Amino acid sequence: MIYLYIFLFVFVVFVFLGLFFPSANIFFQMGILKKYKKIQFESSYYREILSYSPSEIFYIYQKNFKEQIEKVNLMNKNYEKLIKINLLKMELLGYVDIDYSNSDDFHIIAKDILILDEEYSLLYNFIFNKITSEKEISLYEIYNYFYNNPETTFLLKWDNLIKEKIRKKGFYEGNFITFYGDKIKKYYTIVIPILIIIDLILMFISFKFGLIMIPIFAVFLIFGYYETKSLKVVSDKGVYEYRKIKALKKFLKDFSIVNEKGPEYVKLLEDYIIYANIFGMSKDDSIIKKVQNELEYITKSSVK
Repeated sequence: MIYLYIFLFVFVVFVFLGLFFPSANIFFQMGILKKYKKIQFESSYYREILSYSPSEIFYIYQKNFKEQIEKVNLMNKNYEKLIKINLLKMELLGYVDIDYSNSDDFHIIAKDILILDEEYSLLYNFIFNKITSEKEISLYEIYNYFYNNPETTFLLKWDNLIKEKIRKKGFYEGNFITFYGDKIKKYYTIVIPILIIIDLILMFISFKFGLIMIPIFAVFLIFGYYETKSLKVVSDKGVYEYRKIKALKKFLKDFSIVNEKGPEYVKLLEDYIIYANIFGMSKDDSIIKKVQNELEYITKSSVK
């Protein structure tokens, strides 16, 4: 019986808090989950090259822009990964050459070429104009520069550039209030009268206690509003693209057992090492060997 009382007490407290904190209201949360559940990607596999840059894919895959930079600290491995995947992509695009003699600490070799993409140009110019004046630099030398210059504003600028790019493509975050403004208004039009009735009942029981609860209710409502406003919510487009990226990851993991591989299959495998680094699959040697064998088979078949 005591457990029943504990359960009822917790339930009442939870419901009561839900009157002040929309984010704690179970019906509100269920509505949001139901809304997100409707945003489905049409296939469990995605077989084509994504239209996003490696940085954009990385940010969407991380969800909600988890890495908020105030003071740049490259001890965070995610920013090492961000630099690495962009250098790998820049080699595929022909912007740089890479010497893989030392696979862990490969060397990046500058090429005299005009880079029109703002993001790649930003990274290229920073490396070969700011970090070094030479035409060749190792990956670890780039990392070490940031370790020794933690106050550099470059990563903050780069971070803002990437966020702005994906925001323009429909992937953005906002707060709870911004995304669900109309529902929040309806919520308070119901909640405030309920609280007034509760307070009137309390005043009937104890007039002094009821008066004390008026400012307390007001403070809780204000606090609940700002707490809810601080919660981050991703756009519908962001949810959809995230699920598309997850479908791409699933395809890359299962590609050897998937029959319908799509017209972009070969190109996708060429970009595999970039995606593998984004998805944390780069250390799985068995998958990499399968990719290499598949590319060799495709190359031999096309020669025949």
